[in-house]
Amino acid sequence: MPLNQTILLAVTGMSPAVLTETVWALAQERPPMVPDRVVAVAAQKAKRLLADLEKSFPGRVATFEATLAARLMVNLAGGVVENAGMAMDRCFGMPLLPGSAVKGLARSQALADISAADGADKAKLLRNAMALFGYGAHDVRGDFAVAGGGPEARRVAQALGGDDFRGCASFLPAYPTTKAPLVVEMVNPHYPEYYSGKRPKAKDNESPIPNYFPAVEAGATFGFAVWLNRLPNLPDLEAGALLRQAREWLERAVTIKGAGAKTGAGYGWFELGRPSGVPASVPVPPAQAPQLSPGDACISRWRDKLATKDNFPVALPEILALTEVEELRRVFEAVVPELERKRNRKTSPYWQAFTSGRHGETGKAILNRLAFKLI
Repeated sequence: MPLNQTILLAVTGMSPAVLTETVWALAQERPPMVPDRVVAVAAQKAKRLLADLEKSFPGRVATFEATLAARLMVNLAGGVVENAGMAMDRCFGMPLLPGSAVKGLARSQALADISAADGADKAKLLRNAMALFGYGAHDVRGDFAVAGGGPEARRVAQALGGDDFRGCASFLPAYPTTKAPLVVEMVNPHYPEYYSGKRPKAKDNESPIPNYFPAVEAGATFGFAVWLNRLPNLPDLEAGALLRQAREWLERAVTIKGAGAKTGAGYGWFELGRPSGVPASVPVPPAQAPQLSPGDACISRWRDKLATKDNFPVALPEILALTEVEELRRVFEAVVPELERKRNRKTSPYWQAFTSGRHGETGKAILNRLAFKLI
């Protein structure tokens, strides 16, 4: 790279239109100033935001990163051109997942988990969900009643103070913490006249009309944050437990359900964490990490990251390598979700994934050492 370069460092106003106009205006200067490169640091700002939140609100914020395993489309129907929109930050020009969408994903996963649970677990999950997400009278009679039972939903509502309750969790917009390039996608209806009702039958003599729309390229990492804005006035609810629950639901949602449009066609799916060797747009010197025991290092690395099977191939061999059974048990209970440990059935998708595939023997060895029986 040449030593003498003109670099435009963009820290705000990073939409393509703004950058193009800025470069054009610089070229009109006398003498002209044309940048050799344009560097946008918004992704680093998003990464730093996660760290600043945890520093500013200790014990009240849960954050994590997840990487797109497929392309992402958000707010597809909200653009100037129908079905060609994209949710973009108005200042930075970055794609984002709005906070309302993030909350909706987590709430949908919560309702699914409540429906699948039974007994005391169902009641506990229902109480946590109603406290975290809030509700109106229609929710008490509707979604929460369907998932957790009408009488229990009304009992929780009374304990929280009535038929209207503002949720204790604020789900912040998810911004890219690495480069998130936009690409052009296309759908190509082969029978437009048949679909529009102009022909009674679909025939191969029609001309396809391609429709183009934007998407975020796979491989971009997004940062997610949940802030506990207050604690409900219930004696047996603690902030840490509520935050862990909110984070677990959100992690399960983005990895199991996906985000944005066309998830049924394979778009919008995430994998937890950031791929190794992928920095933010401007690297930050790493902090010196304290020395941890093997068990504590395992917990630090894999806590809240084993809600799905994606990390099993790497995590399970590391867990099995722990020599002391008690340390193995402590790590197992810290990194395997409590709900899955209680739902210890052979037919559970979680435990099937834990004990099958190329890491299946490793998973079985962990369970054998702990005398953890699947029923």
